[in-house]
Amino acid sequence: MSMKRLKRFLLPFFLFTSLLTPATAFASDNPQEISDQEIEMIEAVVMHEVGYCSRESMIAIAHVILNRVESPYFPDNVDQVLHQEGQFAAIHNYYDHQRPVTPVVKHAVADALEMSDVTGGALYFYSPRYMDQCRALTWFQSLETTLVHEGVWYCK
Repeated sequence: MSMKRLKRFLLPFFLFTSLLTPATAFASDNPQEISDQEIEMIEAVVMHEVGYCSRESMIAIAHVILNRVESPYFPDNVDQVLHQEGQFAAIHNYYDHQRPVTPVVKHAVADALEMSDVTGGALYFYSPRYMDQCRALTWFQSLETTLVHEGVWYCK
């Protein structure tokens, strides 16, 4: 299986420039290699999470996954990040294809792999409108919010 290098450019992301300060989450000296299979996993998760939302949302979710790979608090590869217990339930879409990945999602994930982080280093995302006033919501609200886009809050 061929490997695709995760390129790390500090390119401006014109769709988010008014929302974010320049991010450096992908400025590592040791870029991670991401396999074709791992890219397909990211695509399946993005499709299940926000596959019918905007391209910007798709890229943001992909960046949360990539940020976790780079974070010392999470596993150091895509497969382990997406399979970590209690984290990305949407990984089931990789196995059962409930929501087949569209070309739009494939292109958004490919773009996410080529650009700098648009989330300000977010490691988590949530949508308060789908959460009760519970411990999980309180915990999310205790984190630093880095971006709010289309009702989804990104934080670290």
